Amino acid sequence: MEKDSSTLSGQITKDDFNLSYLVQGHGTETLILGSALFYPRTFSEDLRQHLRMGFIDYRGFAPTAKPFTPADYDLGKICEDIEDLRKACGFGKSVVIGHSAHGYLALEYARRYPDSISKVILICTGPSHGAPMFEAFRRWDEAVTPERKDQFNKDQIKYPLSAAEPGRKFITYCQALNTKSWFNPHFDASHLWKDVKVNDDAMDYLYGEVFRDYNTRQALAELNAPVLLTCGLHDYGVAPFWTWNELRESSRDFTVNVFEKSGHYPQLEEAEAFDNLLVNWLKTK
Repeated sequence: MEKDSSTLSGQITKDDFNLSYLVQGHGTETLILGSALFYPRTFSEDLRQHLRMGFIDYRGFAPTAKPFTPADYDLGKICEDIEDLRKACGFGKSVVIGHSAHGYLALEYARRYPDSISKVILICTGPSHGAPMFEAFRRWDEAVTPERKDQFNKDQIKYPLSAAEPGRKFITYCQALNTKSWFNPHFDASHLWKDVKVNDDAMDYLYGEVFRDYNTRQALAELNAPVLLTCGLHDYGVAPFWTWNELRESSRDFTVNVFEKSGHYPQLEEAEAFDNLLVNWLKTK
């Protein structure tokens, strides 16, 4: 459904999963993987003056009445969905952006569909959700102020997973991690999650197994596209940026940028600096 000359929205259905898309802005065609409702709220309006941004759902943000089976969340099927959504957005060869664990989806999609992507941007993605996370735990224990840790404990009480409503488990988990996710440990992110629907079974499986075991080294080795990794210095929820060091040699072109006043969402926390970095990097690659 067209809203105006620069905005397009719609939905496709794959295997009983209703996947939405929202296209906004002008410029370089760019796919942002995750939630078509949550992620538009995290990127600036200014960036839409440089990018034609296609925000697309994947099955983790598509509740379904289907009984859970791992086969429904196979990475091959998810990447096929992304390819179909790219076409629904009317995009040709595109930049692909994945934030947090959705960075693995961006890498896997780029690996499987090299003719559909030009560049890959990872935002606050760790090398995996497996062993590198131990460095995140160690950093939290050793480098974080008592005040931030105290707020973390308060948030565990405020957002108990045991009391989460169906479809809210993942959101409650994210809210309970506010102090690990934001430069400002008191930031209230509830407005970002308004009306967002989540497939809890999918998230449990993908985060608990698929993303934990993702072979980032292999994906980087098979990519011909340049990769930009952006990180927040105060992101305590994923493996820190230096855990990528031993993998960087696997990529033909791998750039890292760290935002010093950001946590897990530099696109929102330092929007101007983030926008400038992306625009300039895209011009030079």
